[in-house]
Amino acid sequence: MNRRALLAAVPLLAAMPARVLASAPEIWDRQYDVVVLGSGGAGLAAALSAAARGLTVAVFEKNERIGGDTLNSSGFFNAAGLSGTRDKPIAHAREMIELGEGLNDPELVRIFTENCPGTFKWLQSLGMQFEDKPYKIYGTKEFRSYRPNRPRGTGYIHALGEASLKAGVSIELGCTAVDIYHVPETRQVLGVLIEKDGRSFSVRARRGIVLATGGFGANAEMLRRYAPELSALQHDSTPGATGDGHRLAERAGADLVNMQFVEIVPGGPVSIPYVIRLDIYPDRMVMVNARGERFVDERSDRKTLGEAILAQPGGIAYTITDNETVSSSDILDQKYLHQARHAGVVVRARNWAELAEKLSVPRHALERTLARACAGRTGQTSEGPCRRIVRRAPFWAQKIELHIHVTLGGVRINSKAQVLDKNGVPISGLYAAGEIVGNLHGAVRLGGNGVSSAVVFGRIAGENI
Repeated sequence: MNRRALLAAVPLLAAMPARVLASAPEIWDRQYDVVVLGSGGAGLAAALSAAARGLTVAVFEKNERIGGDTLNSSGFFNAAGLSGTRDKPIAHAREMIELGEGLNDPELVRIFTENCPGTFKWLQSLGMQFEDKPYKIYGTKEFRSYRPNRPRGTGYIHALGEASLKAGVSIELGCTAVDIYHVPETRQVLGVLIEKDGRSFSVRARRGIVLATGGFGANAEMLRRYAPELSALQHDSTPGATGDGHRLAERAGADLVNMQFVEIVPGGPVSIPYVIRLDIYPDRMVMVNARGERFVDERSDRKTLGEAILAQPGGIAYTITDNETVSSSDILDQKYLHQARHAGVVVRARNWAELAEKLSVPRHALERTLARACAGRTGQTSEGPCRRIVRRAPFWAQKIELHIHVTLGGVRINSKAQVLDKNGVPISGLYAAGEIVGNLHGAVRLGGNGVSSAVVFGRIAGENI
């Protein structure tokens, strides 16, 4: 894969049946020290870290372009404890444990939060650029989310992808992993069978395989099995987030945990092929229902927010913010919001009365709600950000359509990113990072933890394999 092809990277996946082969071929078609399945933030971080140790590495991507769900993300990176902030990794870990409902591994959480600052600086050394001050974003309580200078997740893929190519990593597209070779008695992973363009070839992984295949948000069958109450919702994952790695891992003896937990977030209608969000900054938006009433503290965790939206009459709710907030969004978000406005999906109004008319909500109720918005937020002054929302026109609003954003269940790993069996024993030669991991976030994932956890554990997998 050359640099020109790399810089165009965006993924598209498809489901394939997975089975695990017991017997290895007498002659392997290809051999590498490390094989990485998936080329999002987790996969590329693993590949680069392994290559930095002098290992030969191949990345096989099911899509025709690299990037995975990292490219669909908002791009924020959580890192507590950087200079100039009072937030510390221990506070980051505490918040994760509290929201995880006891379903995340405390040791894994500790490793993750303590490694976030160092991984942030590692990314900077690769050319990633971030804004200096952290944000508090949707689904988190603290100012610990750093926004990249490049829109959304594109910067991560460019930086990690280019560095991987320079380190000699082989990246091959349109490749689906359909089988894993292993030793039945010991479960030691030997290699993988790859299918491309209707042909199959075997790949030996002398040191092991890293599963970085993402979640299963695009797999309707798996959603009906594990989270039937949410299976009718649309998803904003890449089309190929179909749980291929989950099936391969389970057949290899991996322990799958927390599969019933699925995170939902506000989004736009499926009629538009891009993600629109007016709710990224909780202190700078207000959510109202069809009666024009505020119904939730917008600073709540994602689970609380999702449940509150679903509970509204008719399931109808809107996000309202101001032009200053839209103008401060990254350039790609602004582009999508303006496109959505011209498509009639997002509205912009000169005053509250016009906004109420465009949303078809009671005018006086909406005016009362917006006038009181600040009073319901402790610690806000008359000059605070939510005061800006309700008093400075023009206003922007979006009807909320909940989407499946991330599946939280997957393989259980240890602090070295090794995949564990049902007895808690590492499966020799099998590692995992990213959304396929099921024992890090627990029942709820903090906003900003997606990209950071993918890169942190991708890096750990590459360093330990």
